[in-house]
Amino acid sequence: MLRKNLFLVLAILWAVCHAQAQQLITLPEEPLPVRQDSFKIETVIDLRHFRDHIGVIQKGLGNKKVEINFPDGLASYVDQYLERNYSSTGEPLILIISDFWVGEETKALSEKGFVEATMTLCRRDTTGQLRALYTLSDRVQSGGMDVTAAHANRIRQWLTLFLGNVTTSDWKKNPGELYEIGVELNAEVASLHEMQTFPAGLYQNVGELLKAKPGIAAERLKISDFQDHKIKIKNLVDVVGKKRVFAYSDGQQLYMSSAQYQSRQMVHYFAPVRETGRFFLIEDYLGTQNPASNGMMVVGIGGGLIGGAIAGLAASQMNANAGEGFIIDFKTGKTYVCNDKGILEILEEFTEAKERYLGKKKRRSIAVWRSCIVYLNRLSYQKSANEFH
Repeated sequence: MLRKNLFLVLAILWAVCHAQAQQLITLPEEPLPVRQDSFKIETVIDLRHFRDHIGVIQKGLGNKKVEINFPDGLASYVDQYLERNYSSTGEPLILIISDFWVGEETKALSEKGFVEATMTLCRRDTTGQLRALYTLSDRVQSGGMDVTAAHANRIRQWLTLFLGNVTTSDWKKNPGELYEIGVELNAEVASLHEMQTFPAGLYQNVGELLKAKPGIAAERLKISDFQDHKIKIKNLVDVVGKKRVFAYSDGQQLYMSSAQYQSRQMVHYFAPVRETGRFFLIEDYLGTQNPASNGMMVVGIGGGLIGGAIAGLAASQMNANAGEGFIIDFKTGKTYVCNDKGILEILEEFTEAKERYLGKKKRRSIAVWRSCIVYLNRLSYQKSANEFH
């Protein structure tokens, strides 16, 4: 009986923990404070590279990272919400969301919540092609004692800002520019290969990196050395404002923004990428004190990344003895600590490679972990090349 009761308690605890892995958010059901302008949103298209959640909030005294999402996912929820709270009549238009991220920043004693998004309003022409009428990429943020509770209102503010700007534009007479959705993400990931060299410049999102076309020229950036082969961009805020960025290349070495995989907000820097392909291996030990307690956590890599969307393992969850750095899987959007547990999580998809790894006598070593990533990148690239080319 004791064993059965213990099993029941463990099952309940697992269910509770699993349910809390992602927190759902809903918006207030009241009309948006913006005039209607003879159009309705017929369809919402979610073009973010990774669509399993819309952001990350901080909970508890330890600021634990928890993913958030709408009950029906971003596209479906926004579509139905606008029909109920904006307009269900008028010219049918298409709303395209290429970036959407809800997050929180903690610096010293201040805390801010924010919503960053990029949306485009389109109509279909007589041939069925999408024509972009208006695009907005902006950020709404505010502080307070409980920034998490205010996310719903900030999202409403962003939608109000977007629709308000549309209504003051000349969208009705605008013939619009051709909007091309582009290829599927997995086809783009197939173009990544082992130790790829990227042109010099700042990559604002994962889309620019996949196309190897930096959005900001290297000549505009002021680079300085940081700790342990890392670098900082001294004029980053002057160049891009508060927008998130993804990576930087000097033409030889690629560096990943620490915001893509760490939760630390006090220092923003770029760490060297030691392996590329489907799996990027980032060498970063900064701020590490305690052994890793988790092997994996989902990262939001959105379009506008992947918009550069961020969530990650806290730097304090790992040290040099626990792993070599972080691994980002471009196909799934997940980030892992480069240690035994993280490697085993990755290898669940690769049965033969997992057997080989488990058979190694000294598998808990940096050299073995790195060679495993190299092997998987070669294997993944060969499969992708056969599948997409």
